[in-house]
Amino acid sequence: MMKENYVANRERNKMMNPLITILLLLLSLFSENANQKVYVNDGSSMAPTINDGDKLIVSLDKSKGIDRDELIIFEAEDRSFCKRVIGIEGDIIKITQTGVIVNDKNAYGTEVGDKQVTLELTLKQDELFVLGDNIENSKDSRVYGPIKENQVVGIVTRIKHIQR
Repeated sequence: MMKENYVANRERNKMMNPLITILLLLLSLFSENANQKVYVNDGSSMAPTINDGDKLIVSLDKSKGIDRDELIIFEAEDRSFCKRVIGIEGDIIKITQTGVIVNDKNAYGTEVGDKQVTLELTLKQDELFVLGDNIENSKDSRVYGPIKENQVVGIVTRIKHIQR
């Protein structure tokens, strides 16, 4: 009787192992997708990195923090925007007619100096300074000021470019 139970259990385990593997695989896929969202870019403020209509895969997990140079989705004025983080807490941002300077290093050259906006600020706790890659055609922290980390929806992990 014991030997029969052992053989039956062994056969059942052989059948269950692939099912468990498939179940775990499906669970991992669904849990990963639960932490992601797809956005469609609207506008040209991030060109040429991201064009109008490109799809953005966004991780909603911000537990590791947000770093300089990451692309993020944030909400302001009841809309979602995609911009690049150029400044994080403690950074000194200067915008002059000759360029955008972060911590005394030229972040964007003289060709992108802003003739309408000049400022100097130190980012406080939970503040981010964001710019569009198409800096001449972007409403960003030069207009809105620093954004708060709680405005950030997520971090762009992939860009799916549309065919033109």
